[in-house]
Amino acid sequence: MKNIMYLATLFLTISVSGGAWADPNLTEIPPKEAAKIEKHGACRVVYNTGSSSIMVPTKLAEEWAVGANAFLNNVATMEGVKILACDTIVSSNMVKEGCYPGALGTPSLDCLRPDGPHKGEQVPYLPNAGEYWFLDTRPRCIFWNQGPSDILIHVATHHDLHGLENEHAPFSLVKRLISNQFPVDTLMMPPGADECVLNVQYTYKESETVGGSFYTYVFRR
Repeated sequence: MKNIMYLATLFLTISVSGGAWADPNLTEIPPKEAAKIEKHGACRVVYNTGSSSIMVPTKLAEEWAVGANAFLNNVATMEGVKILACDTIVSSNMVKEGCYPGALGTPSLDCLRPDGPHKGEQVPYLPNAGEYWFLDTRPRCIFWNQGPSDILIHVATHHDLHGLENEHAPFSLVKRLISNQFPVDTLMMPPGADECVLNVQYTYKESETVGGSFYTYVFRR
């Protein structure tokens, strides 16, 4: 009840027939979507995991980040709201994606989204992935390695993907990317970079380390 009252009174979580009330001092976040908010010296990605839109207040520092009543200081009381680091990649960051199914693969069979609301949709086909996959010189996207070393890993080249086991992109991360399920809280923009490239291999079986289709993504801040 506290959570419901808090959202209803302070943060104006609303659903208006025909569209939400527009206010420059509020950021609307639809269900299952995220928004990067940078106000009053505090930057966060707010992820709405609930079933209704939320309105996040940002006009005053006391509404957004400063003090006991600020939004960021009360997230623990809110159901369906998750706060992520500001470098987390969200759907609006992605500007290009492509799939190369290999010389023997078929795009209509091997480049399909495996899960999510667009399951079965074909990812754009890259007829020649060589330059994208091996030679792109833009900064590489990074993710928190889930292995024993617990370090940030850049995934970009064939050697990265076929090196040590804990250097492989987590299977769950790859599946979410291909399925366009954002944000991905383990995937981040490199510090100071405005753009990054992520190349991953997806085999449909978590235990496989070779074969499958190659996916490339370009993200911008």
